[in-house]
Amino acid sequence: MLKAFNNLLASKVLQPILTIVLVITIAWALFQFTNTPENQREQVRILEREVTFDEAVNNLLNNTYEVYTSGSLFVKANITSSIGPDTQGNLNSPNPSVVDIPVIENKYDDILFTVQRNKVIRIDTKNQGSDETLLINRKGEIIYMNNLLKKYMVYEIPADSDKDAVSLFVALNSLFREQIFPFTPLLNDYKDKKFHPVRRAYNVYSGKWRHKVYTSDELKEVIIETDPITGVFKSIAIASSNPPSVIYFDFRKLDDVDHYDKIEDDFEQVPVPKPYKTKD
Repeated sequence: MLKAFNNLLASKVLQPILTIVLVITIAWALFQFTNTPENQREQVRILEREVTFDEAVNNLLNNTYEVYTSGSLFVKANITSSIGPDTQGNLNSPNPSVVDIPVIENKYDDILFTVQRNKVIRIDTKNQGSDETLLINRKGEIIYMNNLLKKYMVYEIPADSDKDAVSLFVALNSLFREQIFPFTPLLNDYKDKKFHPVRRAYNVYSGKWRHKVYTSDELKEVIIETDPITGVFKSIAIASSNPPSVIYFDFRKLDDVDHYDKIEDDFEQVPVPKPYKTKD
């Protein structure tokens, strides 16, 4: 009997108290919500704002950014299939042999691009125990720096008579300025009306794109996410690749790039590998 009385007393006393506590908690939450500081409300508005594809393009084309990247790009190796034997074992059969093209993973982790108006001017990599820099200075020379050994090489503009050096320099220059950063070729095709993105969701756009590196020279669906905080891009995904490629970007606007090609005084210059003839 005493136990039952205690239970009844507890229910009659505790229940009203719990109800009052719940009402006070809800009222406090509403008060906090309606009295959020202006800077916090502004942060919410920034996170919720929509960035159109054209706005992100214009920001990238008109400013300089440091761009931290992460993720992986999966591409097919460039392998030419040979002519295989027919069912009788004879060579030079008109039926090509079946070749499994391996997929290569290119990691974008720990890579810092310096991008000026969507053109790469410097790359810093710090992965697998390395700390290296590759840049094109104002003279058009290609500079390689090993930041751990504090040594650097200068690939000057090669002499016209050195055809191999010219080919290497032109290929590296083209790769550096036009291919290695995915948005450079993508936006070039966008300007040339070869890429037509369509809004799919809030800050998400997609379209068909073909590129010899990023889509293994196949027409694939590319999904791009714009970033409400930076006003540029947040990610790019090659949706129909197998496995799917996804690269993430963290754009940080730079107002001062005057020293992007500066070499520290304690760095030692070493000669480039021979043979490499420079202009007189």
